[in-house]
Amino acid sequence: MQPYTVRFVRSDGQEDTQTFHTAGPNDARMVMLATSRLPQRGYGLTIYVDGELVEECPALGTPD
Repeated sequence: MQPYTVRFVRSDGQEDTQTFHTAGPNDARMVMLATSRLPQRGYGLTIYVDGELVEECPALGTPD
């Protein structure tokens, strides 16, 4: 296990950054998706792992 820093940047500019000790960067991304307190519904989301862009997600649904 090694540390991976995951950063979510929402389309409105809000961010959440956490570090996880996981087997790989995709595992860290999945843990962040499951545990982030940053509401994601209705916002586009850009995901970085260790500073590298790994995914850009379109907005789905309406904000809670």
